[in-house]
Amino acid sequence: MKLWRRLIFSDKGNAAVFVALAMVVFAGFASLVTDAGLIYLNRARMANALDSAVLAAAQDLPAKPDVSLGVADQYAGLNGLSDEEAGFVLDNDNRRIGGAATRQLTLGFARLLGFDRAKVKAQSKAKVIPVSSVYGVVPFGVLEGDFNYGEEIILKQGSGDNLYHGWFGALILGRNGADLIGTI
Repeated sequence: MKLWRRLIFSDKGNAAVFVALAMVVFAGFASLVTDAGLIYLNRARMANALDSAVLAAAQDLPAKPDVSLGVADQYAGLNGLSDEEAGFVLDNDNRRIGGAATRQLTLGFARLLGFDRAKVKAQSKAKVIPVSSVYGVVPFGVLEGDFNYGEEIILKQGSGDNLYHGWFGALILGRNGADLIGTI
């Protein structure tokens, strides 16, 4: 009994136990920082790649669905997704395209805690719909006159002396557009 009491209450070897416990906690934090950051970074990059791919592909919908799928694959590849990682599908009326990607990652510090690999997934969708409302858009106006079919009409040439470069302001709605004296 005295031997057990001496072993339990002795100060010898306490540092080794605390160091061993601290190493496990340190490995857990290192795993959380590096491997969770790796997972987050890959998921964000995959989501961005899918977003650009489906938005580029939606430009050809609904008229050219076959071209649209090719464009989606092309943009996914240009943004770092392989053909094995990403896949795209169209809905029945060719007005929606969806993309999903899956990537297997090999983890670093998490191996010390028994986690070797992680599966990262991302998805994105785009839909072609009519515009229901628009804010801040000003239509172009054409002066009244006789026009011939197929004839090119210049609505406004040059940006004038506007505050912002490239701000053409082609209409004079409430004195915020083109100059009254200028030509349209």
